[in-house]
Amino acid sequence: MKNILKKSKGITLIALITTIIVILILASVATYSGIGIIEQAKLTSFTTELKIMQAEVNELYQKYKDNKSIKVGNDTCVGADILTIRKDSADANLSTNIENSSLPIYTVANRVFTSEESGIINKTGYLYFNKKLIEDLGIEGVEGEFFVNIEKRSVISCEGLQYQDENYYTLEQLPDSVYNVEYDNTENNETPIIGNARIEKVSDEKWRITVSEIQYNGYIDKWKVKYKLENEGDWNISDDLSFIVNKNGNYKLKIINGNIESAEKDLEKYYVEGDAYSINKTAESISNYYGEEITNYINIDDNESTNDWKVFYSDDVNIYLISSNYIRYNWAPTKIINNELTGVTVDSNYVENDNNSGYKLNFKTIVETQNANNEIKYYSNGAEDTDDIKSKMQKWNTKFYEYLEENQSATRNNANIRAIAYMYDTSIWNTKYLDNKEIGEYAIGSPSIEMLLNSYNKVNNTNYGAKVISNDGYKISTNKDSTDENDWKYEIENIISTDDKNLYIVDDSTKSEEYWISSPSANGANNLMSINSSGKIENNIYSYGNCSLRPIVCINAKYHLEPDGDNFKIVKNK
Repeated sequence: MKNILKKSKGITLIALITTIIVILILASVATYSGIGIIEQAKLTSFTTELKIMQAEVNELYQKYKDNKSIKVGNDTCVGADILTIRKDSADANLSTNIENSSLPIYTVANRVFTSEESGIINKTGYLYFNKKLIEDLGIEGVEGEFFVNIEKRSVISCEGLQYQDENYYTLEQLPDSVYNVEYDNTENNETPIIGNARIEKVSDEKWRITVSEIQYNGYIDKWKVKYKLENEGDWNISDDLSFIVNKNGNYKLKIINGNIESAEKDLEKYYVEGDAYSINKTAESISNYYGEEITNYINIDDNESTNDWKVFYSDDVNIYLISSNYIRYNWAPTKIINNELTGVTVDSNYVENDNNSGYKLNFKTIVETQNANNEIKYYSNGAEDTDDIKSKMQKWNTKFYEYLEENQSATRNNANIRAIAYMYDTSIWNTKYLDNKEIGEYAIGSPSIEMLLNSYNKVNNTNYGAKVISNDGYKISTNKDSTDENDWKYEIENIISTDDKNLYIVDDSTKSEEYWISSPSANGANNLMSINSSGKIENNIYSYGNCSLRPIVCINAKYHLEPDGDNFKIVKNK
């Protein structure tokens, strides 16, 4: 009996310990499963809210594209106002543009808009959709708050979600194993189109490419991008629509989803915002389009029925346009005195009131008229008349400016320099040649010799150059690397060849025989450079009466070129 009791007690103790262990194991499993269920529930809620917001933003975008109206509480937004949720009867936004906001949400935005968090670093165009705005828009089933760019159809969660040690803010970030996109293309044979591709400089030799505005007759949440350098065989595939590259060159892009694939898109046509650079450097890529006509910039002269502007030059930031023809004298301003333009002298033989007259002008008034009555802008300080004139002359006559700095020249107010100061006075040229849409950044009166030769060399694979040999100005050569002084001349016959686009010379002697180049000639302190209709670069005294002007407009870096039929149009970056 005792043995039985001892055995029973022993069995009971072991059973108790075993039971406790089993209970602990089951409890831990239940706890882990509970945590997993909670995480999965949060993920499902997060995904659902993002999908609801994405669908609503897609609808807002479509209303904007169709120029329709939406209701926001008691207010109405129509057309482009939808992009900023702007009231139709007031100046204030119903939503907050986070780019310049001083609200506490700006601190959140600074954290979220990084490559480490949302993967999106450019806050431009994003609005803060708080709970009140979401309610006013009639959006249901959403508890969170979001950053939204309607034009890009981009939705970012303000709070984000941590799931399996990863942070997520957008649908695009969710891995395929978590967010499986379903699509049905059984009745859709349309090929998707890439609407836009933006480039942002991340660091030295690193650029982020972001594809947007995908055109496709069907809803697909998660596109990927195939991309490669031109002439390279293998395609790379991104995880989403934004990716980093670290090589210069022309990039080819496609978007894909399953067996749906777009045609190739060439990235080189695209310009970028601010101080960012294109992958192939703007000067390299845009040079392919020098001479192309621009269809959507302001007309120079209402009497002219032909297109007025051509792509002339580009550096790493901006595109520059040139007028297609000589401009009439009354489109060459200085100041308006008693409702009359003053500051230039018009050739007396070309003052008749017809379309083929009044194009020739010189700088006699500017150079010789004293400023006693402060009526005519007299460029007494020449190259340093104002900081703006100084900076533009320095940019486009760089070699000349470097020479003056090195030699501490006292000849900055020579007659030819005062005439050039007039051509670089953006305060007067802007009044005529900048549009009201902020496409143009500034305007000047005519191209410099450095700008002209750089452009011509790009198009024609030549090696022309301009060299400063004295305080007076430049000589030119067909070989910019030549050390033989005999190769450098004041004038060269037929240096510029005729071309069917009339980009560098104008074969239109009914209006003028040549145009001024906004650079001084080393032939003398009174001489400026010019180019005639046969392609000769020469020099003339400032009062010479057979020259006209061809203004240059610098396009704001927030704009790029896109094809428009056989020509090109200027379009704002997305």
